[in-house]
Amino acid sequence: MASATDGMNGGIPAIKTTIGSSSWRARRTASMVVGRTIGSTVVLSLAGGAAMLVASRLTSGSPWTGLNGVAALVGLGSRRAKRRFDASATLVGAGVLAAGLLLFASLFQGTRTMREMRGNGVRRP
Repeated sequence: MASATDGMNGGIPAIKTTIGSSSWRARRTASMVVGRTIGSTVVLSLAGGAAMLVASRLTSGSPWTGLNGVAALVGLGSRRAKRRFDASATLVGAGVLAAGLLLFASLFQGTRTMREMRGNGVRRP
């Protein structure tokens, strides 16, 4: 009769072989990359959005001009950026900003993970 931890005769595989398996490490690494990417995207979006609001306020007098300008750039609304908060244009501008930063964060975190898996390339004496 097989016990739950001996990994034989259809029993549950031993913890040691499950945790040490390559598929477990791959799932763990993938979930780490996704978690890091989401975290990076949130931080970058908040920092980038705040910087865009402050820069817009300083240059045009309205904090919404920058985000509305992004929406005008992608073809939503008029060619001139609106100076007031517009639910559709401002949210589209924020979404475009967040999507771009998500792409950047995923490329960065993917590259970072690949370097960690291969080693960082630094030769130590």
